[in-house]
Amino acid sequence: AQDAPRWTGTYAGLLLGHGALSAQHYQTNGGRPYGPFEVDGAGVLGGLALGYNVQTGSLVFGVEAEGGYIDLIGKGRIPSSAPEHHQKIDIDAGYYGLLSGRLGFAVERTLVYGKVGYAYLDGDAGQKTTKPGFVTHRSGSLHGIAYGAGFEHAVSNSINLRFEWVRFDLDAVSGNQESITDDPVGFLYANKTDAEIDTFKFGVVLKLN
Repeated sequence: AQDAPRWTGTYAGLLLGHGALSAQHYQTNGGRPYGPFEVDGAGVLGGLALGYNVQTGSLVFGVEAEGGYIDLIGKGRIPSSAPEHHQKIDIDAGYYGLLSGRLGFAVERTLVYGKVGYAYLDGDAGQKTTKPGFVTHRSGSLHGIAYGAGFEHAVSNSINLRFEWVRFDLDAVSGNQESITDDPVGFLYANKTDAEIDTFKFGVVLKLN
């Protein structure tokens, strides 16, 4: 039989999975109704992870950086203050990054862990009316906290299989629509969006030393 693995050391992993978006969109200083309006979406993701663990008895402490891409967009449609028109709302995801700490409990060849850290998403949110005379200014990128849990199982002394759930709990971002023809010209009809993305990932992890 193989010896139980030592979890201390550097590792790299390839991760594939699924992301599910749940977002709330609000109009904040004009436009009717104010909301919130729900925006949902789902898509695939892929990423790479690099980390380092230290094992003390059955406890495993670690830090991990992860980067990848989420092919995900959420779309919605809401009423406009002009009954013959409507508003289109959407959230677009893209490249993401995570920097997190891990704390786990090792039982022979299996590690069960939790993680928490910082999340960055190179996406944006926006609202666009079908009524002419307005210019949409979309939000910037999203960021917030990430937290989740998972487990790894060693299939050899250098290769582990991983499954984990991580939630991106992203702070609210703001955008607006600028009136260029309707009075008051130049007025900014502001909106904000906050979002959560639940990710479910399967990975192959290679211990480097």
